[in-house]
Amino acid sequence: MENDFFGKAELKDFKNPCPILALDEYRKDQGQDEFSRKQVWFHVYGDDEIEEEFFNSLKDLIESRFRNDEIDWDLMTLYPTHVKGKVNPHMDDLLKRISKETGIEYRNVIKRIKTVEENHELESTKAKVVNIKGTATSESVEGKNVILVDNIALSGTSMLHGANLLLENGAENVFGVCLGIGDSFPGKNQVSRGKKASELL
Repeated sequence: MENDFFGKAELKDFKNPCPILALDEYRKDQGQDEFSRKQVWFHVYGDDEIEEEFFNSLKDLIESRFRNDEIDWDLMTLYPTHVKGKVNPHMDDLLKRISKETGIEYRNVIKRIKTVEENHELESTKAKVVNIKGTATSESVEGKNVILVDNIALSGTSMLHGANLLLENGAENVFGVCLGIGDSFPGKNQVSRGKKASELL
C-alpha cells in the first residue's frame, strides 16, 4: 500500500496546530532530486506532463484520505501566494480538475490583502511569522471541514497561518495537503494510505 508523508505543524505563535499530508519530500539544499525539481518547475512555469503526474498523485491522496471518511471534507482551498490578491495559477488549475473528479468543492476563501516577502526566502521561523501576520483574511467557512492546499511546506508556517484563519472563521476541521514537505520538517513520518484523515487528526 502506498505511503504519504505526514507531519503536524505547531508553533506557539498560532493557537491551533495543522496536520499536513504530502506526496513526497522536498529537498531544498541537496542538489534537488527529480521530485523537488518538478515541484519548482511546475510552481513557476507550469507543465502539462508534470501537471498530469501531480494531478493523478494528488487526486489519489485526496480520494484515499478524505473521501468516505468519518468527517465530511466538503471544501478545498488554496493558500495564496505572497502577492496581494493572487493564488498560483498552476496549482489553481490543478485543484479545479481535482474538484471536478472528487466532487469536493474548490473555492479560494483566503485572500492576501498585502504583498509580503516570499516566506521560503526567510531564514528564521520568527521572521516568517512576522512576515505573514495580518496579511490575509478568510471568508466565513462556518461548519466546513476544509482541505487547505499549498505547494510546499518547509516549516509549516504558511499552513499554520491559513489553518488558523479558517478555524477563526468557523471551520470545524482543517487539514493541510502539499505536494512536498520539507526534508527537515520536524517530526514527519510516512503513513500508509490505509489511514483516513480523521485518524491522523
